[in-house]
Amino acid sequence: MSETLCVIDGYSQFFRAYYARRPYQSSSVTKEPTKLVAGFLDILMHLLETRKPEYLVVALDVSSDTGTFRSEIDPEYKMNREKAPDDFYPQVERCLQLLEAMGVPILGVEGAEADDVIATLATRLERDQPELNVTVISADKDLAQIINPRTEIYDPQRDVQRTPEDIFKTEGVKAHHVVDVLSLMGDSVDNIPGVPGIGPKTAAKLILQYGTIEGIYEHIDEIKGKRRENLEGALPRLMKNRELVTLRDDLDFEFVLEDARFDPADLPVASIRPLLK
Repeated sequence: MSETLCVIDGYSQFFRAYYARRPYQSSSVTKEPTKLVAGFLDILMHLLETRKPEYLVVALDVSSDTGTFRSEIDPEYKMNREKAPDDFYPQVERCLQLLEAMGVPILGVEGAEADDVIATLATRLERDQPELNVTVISADKDLAQIINPRTEIYDPQRDVQRTPEDIFKTEGVKAHHVVDVLSLMGDSVDNIPGVPGIGPKTAAKLILQYGTIEGIYEHIDEIKGKRRENLEGALPRLMKNRELVTLRDDLDFEFVLEDARFDPADLPVASIRPLLK
C-alpha cells in the first residue's frame, strides 16, 4: 500500500485559521490570544483523523512579501498586501513551537516562497520516491500547476480535493494549462495585473482553444474587438506574469523523508501540553 506525505502550506493555513474563528479568543491561563492557534489545531487534527498521513511537513514563507526573486522581476509584486493584525505573528510563533514539539519538519528557503518549496519537494519525491503520494494542504490556485497522479491539492476548510477544472470552473483544464491561465487572468491578491476583461473562465477557454499564450497570438486575427485590442496591448505584461506565476521546482534544501514520518501515538505529550495553556 502506498504511503502519503502531507505538506501543509503554512501561512495559507495560518491566515485561514485566523479569519475562520470569532473575533477574539484568549487563554484563560496566560491571557494571550489563541484563535489562530485553536483554528490551526482544528485543521491539523482533522487532517490527521481523516487523511492519516504517514509523513507530515510544513512549508513556510521565510522571506518578506517583497524579499523574494519575484520582487526582482516586478517590484510591485505583493505590494498591495495589508499588514497582518498585531496578534497574528505571536500566534504563528506558538504554532511553530507546537509543530517543533511534535517533531514536524518545517521547510523554508530564503528568497523563495512556500509554493516553490512545495513544488520542489513534490518534483523531487516524484523522481526519488515514485510510490509515495503527496497531499498538499492549501487553497492556493497557483499550486494547481503541480497536480499529477501522485500529487493532489486538498482544501481542509471545504473538505475537497482541488483540481484545475474546479479551480478555474472550466472543464478540460489540466495542470499544464495553469501557468498560462493564471498569466492571462492575473491575481489581485498578489498584485499581478491580468488582461483587462479576461477572468478565470475566459482565460481557461482561450488556453483550451489555442493551447498556449503563444498560440493565442499566432491566431490573434481570429479574435475581434476590444478583447483583441486588450490582448495586443498586454503581451509584454503576460511574459512577466508567466515568470511570476511559474513555481520553481529546483530549490536547494535538505529533506530526508524519514525525518517527516509521523505517528500520533508517538507524540511527546509532556512537551506539548505546556504550549496549549
